[in-house]
Amino acid sequence: MTDGESLKKPNRIGQYRQIDPSQIDYDMIRKWIAHCRGTHGKPCQMLTAKPLRIAKFRLLDCKTETVVECTEFAEYVALSYVWGSSSNVEVKHQDLLSNAVIKDAMRVTLQLGFRYIWVDQLCIDQRDAEDMSCQLSQMNTIYNQASVTIVAAAGESSSYGLPGVGKRPRTIHNKFTLNGTTWKFRPKLIKHQVGKSKWSTRGWTYQEAVFSRRCVIFADDQVFFQCGCMMCAEELIKNFANCELDFPIFERMADEDSDSQPYLPRGGRFMQDLKAYSKRELTYDFDVLRAMDGVFGFYAQLEPSVEQYWGLPLRWVGSVISSEYYRTARLKHDDVVGAFLWAMLWKPAWSEVQSTKTGLARRSGFPTWSWSGWKVEVTWSYLKNIKHLEKSLTVPLFVETATGGLVEFNKDFARSLASGQSYATLGLTHILTITTEVFDVPFIECAPYRHTPTLKRRDSFPIRYKGQHWVKKDEYPHEDNWTHFVVQKNIGASNRGLVWDLDLTNGGATSSSDLVFDTGIINLNLMRLRCIVIGYDRGMIVQSSNGISRRVGLLTFEGEFFENGRLRSNEYGYHNDDVSWPWTDSVHSRDLRDHFTSVVQTVRLG
Repeated sequence: MTDGESLKKPNRIGQYRQIDPSQIDYDMIRKWIAHCRGTHGKPCQMLTAKPLRIAKFRLLDCKTETVVECTEFAEYVALSYVWGSSSNVEVKHQDLLSNAVIKDAMRVTLQLGFRYIWVDQLCIDQRDAEDMSCQLSQMNTIYNQASVTIVAAAGESSSYGLPGVGKRPRTIHNKFTLNGTTWKFRPKLIKHQVGKSKWSTRGWTYQEAVFSRRCVIFADDQVFFQCGCMMCAEELIKNFANCELDFPIFERMADEDSDSQPYLPRGGRFMQDLKAYSKRELTYDFDVLRAMDGVFGFYAQLEPSVEQYWGLPLRWVGSVISSEYYRTARLKHDDVVGAFLWAMLWKPAWSEVQSTKTGLARRSGFPTWSWSGWKVEVTWSYLKNIKHLEKSLTVPLFVETATGGLVEFNKDFARSLASGQSYATLGLTHILTITTEVFDVPFIECAPYRHTPTLKRRDSFPIRYKGQHWVKKDEYPHEDNWTHFVVQKNIGASNRGLVWDLDLTNGGATSSSDLVFDTGIINLNLMRLRCIVIGYDRGMIVQSSNGISRRVGLLTFEGEFFENGRLRSNEYGYHNDDVSWPWTDSVHSRDLRDHFTSVVQTVRLG
């Protein structure tokens, strides 16, 4: 029985086929593509019917090996790959054609029955800033309109090629020979296999993956296929009914079940995209927003739209995760200030980032109030409470222009950003001017935790947790090198009162002297920080230098009671039933604003 016949037998599930290390089964790949095109519906269709708006849209003709301009739509394949550190824009056309991954991709394109392929190094004029800007802003459409995307998920540069296509053979894993019989054992999940590739870690490939409708993925050992409905692997013999998309390699940008809109973003999808992208790597810091131009452009043209400024959304519909709040978010679509200020409450995802004493690295030229200004995986306390919407902060907020003027944050400003023009072209800077409540709060540096026979660790103060994640001693043996910073208000005695945790962005500090921010250092004698209100229950901690305030961290206004080094709530934030402190009954509020004096000031954020 042939592999093709086995593929049609529904009772033959999970068997393995022998893979030829030096030859690709193109017939099988063509069947995968044909099945998707012939039977799959909306999940594998284009997200938008809007045509490409590129004056000179070019494709590589794989038959003539020349780049041609398209005057009308032509069916094409797209290539997603890793350039490698040695790539540069001055490489000649003929040299690029001899590049292993491009040469192999041309061969695959022809074998799959196509003629044209889009390759960024060849089809974008790398020396033409206007052409680059135009095409980068439409990467969503370029990859989404491609009939197939060839993914080079093997190797660490374009010189590696596609294993099994050209000179490089496949490396077959997960097999052994016993008494003349070759045995195959169950491989790891496909998601994990490809997820460890260099391709999966690069910033530029994120949008290429999420917008591609059908991906033919070349790994070191075999070929995979993923579309909006199914996942196939070259080594597995399955009928199409059993090729469910249970564990996708990457989350595609997909339509919701709606007949009234071409696309409705799932609640919080914008934030999820930022979180997934922020953990990826870039060769050049200045690409941090450019590598997401396609994603940003896509959200900006939706209805309702989700525009962004320096990487943060200006609409509530980009933030909500509960469908019951989606209607309210749409009704508050023009609450640009409230949505933007809430988006500024991002945090480093410490569960994923193993920060050391040096903390996080900054990106020069980007604002500290945006995640794009830091080299860090980012997360949000997603909008789970309707109060964030109902009590969104509305304060005067402006952007400073390059000529010293001010542009107000409002719906007109948001729509102007949908044009895709650069901030420099629009004359905008990353300096914000906000008029809001400001507190000068004293903080103290707490000594590292030490175990005692009478005090449970989970209830201990002052160092119950580090940064944004719970600490386990066996997982963090160097914890004693860390310190903790809090705002403290004594009530009736020095051993009891309220405490507010400083949620430092650069959480790798081991002492207050390590809180280095650009050229400034927090003054150990003053031991004070400035907090500006940017939400109904939260503020941003800033440090000022030369008239510009820069983010140091966040502060939640609801404090916790403490007495003799113990917090009243447990490690999950719930009240400890065994704690009874009568003095707390006389405290009418745990809100920081009721315990420290504030003034309304205009602050310049950079």
